[in-house]
Amino acid sequence: VPLASDVLFDSGKAEIMDGSKSRLNEIASIIKTRYNDKEIAIIGHTDTDPIKISGWKDNWELSSMRSLAVTRYMLSQGIPAQQLAAVGRSEYHPLTQNKADNRRVEIVVKLY
Repeated sequence: VPLASDVLFDSGKAEIMDGSKSRLNEIASIIKTRYNDKEIAIIGHTDTDPIKISGWKDNWELSSMRSLAVTRYMLSQGIPAQQLAAVGRSEYHPLTQNKADNRRVEIVVKLY
């Protein structure tokens, strides 16, 4: 389930926006009912813009902290810790040429 970071985060930030929590609550509910025995990877991505003023060391750190923020939120919604993995992938796996599309968090259910 890819989630664009403009839905979850302000630009250059890793705090989940309050308006995004209802969508994350829906996803947590689906995970608990359909995938309660599956590993869930929370994967953070960024665009290629270098970090300038946000205080992060680089895009690796920003993508990792975004994924960690969503991971911690899923924990608060009752998803067991052993089911979750937080992963930062920086800018190296773009979806499109559009930078906004590449600022995203993906929630991946491992079905094996």
